[in-house]
Amino acid sequence: MYKRFRGVLALVIITITLCFCDQPNEPIKKTDYEFEVSIHKNYYKHALIRIKKNVDEMVLVSIRLPHEEHFIYDEYFIASDTIIFFNKDTTVAHDATIDFKKTDGQLLDSKRITVEQSDTTSHDFVWTYKKFASDLGTTSIRDVEVVDVNNIWAVSDLAVPDTNGRTKYSSLIHYNGSTWEEIYLKVELPDGFTGQLRPFGLFVFDRNNIVLVYGGVHFFDGEKITKSIYPNKEYSPNNYAFKNLESPRDVWGFSANNFYVFGTKGGLAHWDGYRWKKIETNTDTQITDVYGYIDPVTGEKVVYVTATTIFAGFVNQSFKIINDEYTEPVFQHIDWSNHAVFSIYCPDDYTLYFGGTKIWTQRTSGVFQETYVPDLFSMVGSIRGNGVDDILLGGDGNTLIHFNGSTWKSYKMEIPSFYLRFNEVSVKENTAAAVAVDGRNAYFFVGNR
Repeated sequence: MYKRFRGVLALVIITITLCFCDQPNEPIKKTDYEFEVSIHKNYYKHALIRIKKNVDEMVLVSIRLPHEEHFIYDEYFIASDTIIFFNKDTTVAHDATIDFKKTDGQLLDSKRITVEQSDTTSHDFVWTYKKFASDLGTTSIRDVEVVDVNNIWAVSDLAVPDTNGRTKYSSLIHYNGSTWEEIYLKVELPDGFTGQLRPFGLFVFDRNNIVLVYGGVHFFDGEKITKSIYPNKEYSPNNYAFKNLESPRDVWGFSANNFYVFGTKGGLAHWDGYRWKKIETNTDTQITDVYGYIDPVTGEKVVYVTATTIFAGFVNQSFKIINDEYTEPVFQHIDWSNHAVFSIYCPDDYTLYFGGTKIWTQRTSGVFQETYVPDLFSMVGSIRGNGVDDILLGGDGNTLIHFNGSTWKSYKMEIPSFYLRFNEVSVKENTAAAVAVDGRNAYFFVGNR
């Protein structure tokens, strides 16, 4: 089971200019209605606009969108603050008109937007890799995080003989832009003994702030372990919540003083830089992934969580946490009995990607749709990216696929194995990394564009 379950990049440049221009026929205006239109997000071939009005009354918005030789009309009922996801392929430099009407059709106001488009995010990653093999035992690379093009860290478990003929296991692999280095770390265990650190997961906030998870939480400064905290061994009030977290397996966060540790039996705890807070998840299923964002309007901390088990049939749960409080399940109206969900990615406050036996996407409407991905034949264990138009998928069956906001690109022909399982992927700016296993071998891929 998953642990959580050449070229220069042509960046997406979509310039959407708002011109608050009256139409040739002056619309009827009501002084008590005021409308504000702003670009919330913009992407290739689609845009996200935010519309605000000063009254609570529902208003009909009609969007006339030029498309080749004809116009497309979309209509929406909007509240005081509404986001509309615009996903039509528009013609460059043509105006789209937004009319605001009362429910009886009376025109209240009009706004006009001009959509200009350019190239999509490039698929052109040039991949290099190193294969790690061991004759002593199973070799694995479980997790990976990109700091920058010359600084990538991966969690490893490579068995090698030590000077006494015994077996030792690597803790991390570091890529410096040209070479890979295996790193061996020791930690002080709760019983006072010293042992090898064989992490399950990591999260890199910057080159000097790395969190590793293995039986506890270990703070790593790039050279040494500076502090370790173990569940059931930390009895001070500041750590009481964390001591109740069973078997921590991985970590995700916003900063070194704002992150989440999660694991088996629904265990989830938040670290705010001073103390741990246990979060009630209403599940005893193993948490496989956590991802979140800061709401740009409210400033609230929004986190999504997936929990999955594949034993005795699939059991899938996903829920939303706002400011560390459980709020609601996410996909309770979908039959997931024959599917598993291992990973989640939410680049902003309107799109969710779930990866598992398939890819599912949720837009503003709240309706989940299965997303067709060419060359996707097996499980997706990891979804990460720089935004909705720059996403990388990794999974079983040599699954390493990139989405550029318009099309999907598989790197299957560049993979040096008949069958790799990609455990984790990471993308930051123009650098991507992926770690995979193939029987007794492990692979560390780095992609640059």
